[in-house]
Amino acid sequence: MVEYITGPYREIILDLELVILLTCLELSTFFFYKYWRNRKESNPSIVELDWGIIFFSLAVANAFYILSDFYDVDRLLFSSYGYFGIAIGVIIFLFHIEYKKMLKTRFILTTFFAVYAVTVFVIFIMAPSLMKTAIYSCALFAYGIVLSYAIAIIKRIWNNYRLYSIGLISGVVLFMLGFAGTSDIAINLFNGFWIRAAGDIAMFGSLLVIGLFLSSIPSLAEIGWQEKIKYIIFTTQNGVALYSENFREKKEINEILVAGALWGIQVFLKTIHIDSHLKVLSKGSDVILMEYGQYVVGFLIVQQELEILKDILKKLVFQFERFYSSVLANWNGDLRLFRPTRQLIAQLISTGKF
Repeated sequence: MVEYITGPYREIILDLELVILLTCLELSTFFFYKYWRNRKESNPSIVELDWGIIFFSLAVANAFYILSDFYDVDRLLFSSYGYFGIAIGVIIFLFHIEYKKMLKTRFILTTFFAVYAVTVFVIFIMAPSLMKTAIYSCALFAYGIVLSYAIAIIKRIWNNYRLYSIGLISGVVLFMLGFAGTSDIAINLFNGFWIRAAGDIAMFGSLLVIGLFLSSIPSLAEIGWQEKIKYIIFTTQNGVALYSENFREKKEINEILVAGALWGIQVFLKTIHIDSHLKVLSKGSDVILMEYGQYVVGFLIVQQELEILKDILKKLVFQFERFYSSVLANWNGDLRLFRPTRQLIAQLISTGKF
């Protein structure tokens, strides 16, 4: 077992780990603030809160690791506090992402990890000699969850943000490798504290990469774009409603009246010589996005104007016209022909593949 860190690497490792601690705190503050600010504007991004939780739990854990390895305290006790800090953060994180259905696992992961964390705590009380093995397995599971979450995010933004996606997953993997390098197992295996210094450098670099790419995404709210959609309407160019679907509204709207009103706005714009191909309208807390095809006009009533939603609406209109090309060319007025649209939209939105 590695005791207190001594020798020429002590100051270097202490400085690096203090920098990592401060970086985690800064990143958690940044994402908590962004979430609070967007929530105040009624446009919160659940992903910003998720990453705030992750970085804050890492900061708490690192604080205890520094105390356990560099100061005259009970090392097993304080390192265990660090892992429990991560465990509590992971439980809160899991509950949030399962509640918001970022991972559709019906609270199975939250329940499992909570039971697992309690079991580790019982081992800590009853059999401290087994604590080290329990801690490592708990940490591996926690970082596996974060990796799975990062992959789930990447699947949602890959088509629009491939460079950011590659940077994000690279940063997460680099962090996990760096964390492995700081473990007692790695220090004993490579016979020296130099591997811990290398692991700390890798972890610090990974935090910069993750923070850079997450903050560079035009809007983290775009990751949860499915939850922003409230209503979809397809109409003819003359304002006849062909199909509508309610995603989140408790109260149904009259799609015929809405379609007629939107068509009336286009006619009015033509009469005053303004481009009638309006793309965005705002009404209270709702935003109406519009896209024009050869035969139809698509409308998305959404909570927030996002570039990814505009792109998705454009692709939805294209797929709608392609799917009903023969019907639209010679439509006889039968709305029942468009009933399969529900399956078409469900497949496209659930998979994100257009």
